[in-house]
Amino acid sequence: MSKQNQTKGWSISLSFIFLPLIISGAIFVYRLQPSPNSVNLNATHQLATKQGELLDSSGKLIEFGYAKKPVKVLNEENLRPFLGLKALSRLRYKGWDFFATTNEEAQVLIILANIGYASSVQIQVFLHKTKEQLIFNEDIYNPLKQITLPSTSNIFQGEISYSSQQVSIRVKYEPGKIVNKIHVNFNSTQFEGDFIMSKVVENDEIVMITPFSEDHRNFFYDTKTYCMEVEGKVEFKNSKLTPLIFSPSTTQGGRDIGRGVWNYLTQWFWAHAKGYTTGADGIRKSFGMNLGNGIELPNSNTYEDSIFIDGKMHKLHPVVTDIYPEDLSKSWTFVTQKQDIPGSLNAQFIPMYKSSKHENKFVIDIKFEQIYGVFSGFFIDNNGNKVNFSQIYGFCEHHRAKW
Repeated sequence: MSKQNQTKGWSISLSFIFLPLIISGAIFVYRLQPSPNSVNLNATHQLATKQGELLDSSGKLIEFGYAKKPVKVLNEENLRPFLGLKALSRLRYKGWDFFATTNEEAQVLIILANIGYASSVQIQVFLHKTKEQLIFNEDIYNPLKQITLPSTSNIFQGEISYSSQQVSIRVKYEPGKIVNKIHVNFNSTQFEGDFIMSKVVENDEIVMITPFSEDHRNFFYDTKTYCMEVEGKVEFKNSKLTPLIFSPSTTQGGRDIGRGVWNYLTQWFWAHAKGYTTGADGIRKSFGMNLGNGIELPNSNTYEDSIFIDGKMHKLHPVVTDIYPEDLSKSWTFVTQKQDIPGSLNAQFIPMYKSSKHENKFVIDIKFEQIYGVFSGFFIDNNGNKVNFSQIYGFCEHHRAKW
């Protein structure tokens, strides 16, 4: 046999060996399913206080826990390599800037996301009285048109812009000495909007520094903000719907700025609600509630459950959820183990409407559900006062992904 034919024979033999292995590996990955991590009911308030960079030179979290303000500089240049190559680190890096407004009429959600190999723009409007939802969504796979998210969004610095034939959107952060602002402007095939969200600089936020892997090089660095004033409007095209008017006395704003290197299999639950309640002093106050679980390592001692009253955080004890995503006729419950100490919560959620999205690209499979509804209940604040709340609009989000 000639050397050329011998080489060809070896190539064919190797193909017969490795091709089934590759196919079997792909099928194995396809059949994997994400599952949530259980709630660590013994987790404590681990406060991250060290100012400085988020990651060391190997991409490992220097510190983890929660904070009331962003205390870490997001040094993206230190992200862990992917497949051994630093140049590919962005393929595992995912981020989003999320904005939400809520009043008696409607909830408006805006998401700008980049998950490493694709980006998306989503604008949702849910009308409370008619239980009607309008959605604009554009997924972006062209590598030359990916959305660039600033590493400084969490400290109100930077700008995001994207434009296509279907939508144009611009987000401009405006830091200030007393008030930080976000100017959001968008124009799509269904609606257009222009509004400003304002946060008092001294108000608390819930900042989470969460490890996903035992080596702490897969992580999530997240800033969620509540009790923001909103002023502006959203108008509808080709519709008889009246414009939504936002004013500081009637409309609450919130945001979620997330960046991280994620595990391939991921599942989380998040509840987000905003409105007004009456404090122990009888005065009307802004109210925000943030509940979440499913992504924390059991030994990481981190969790994000918290309530905000007029911008002040009241950290809750770990919350246990009892939910029914497939049956909107049932109410959901959110409770802490103890009910009579600061950080206790007893809340109910009445679902109104469910929105779903499922994107399956074989080994990339993302299932996303948002259930809109109304929260009510009570919690015990930092001073031991029982605070009742009712008719607080919000949503619950269930996310399962292989990404």
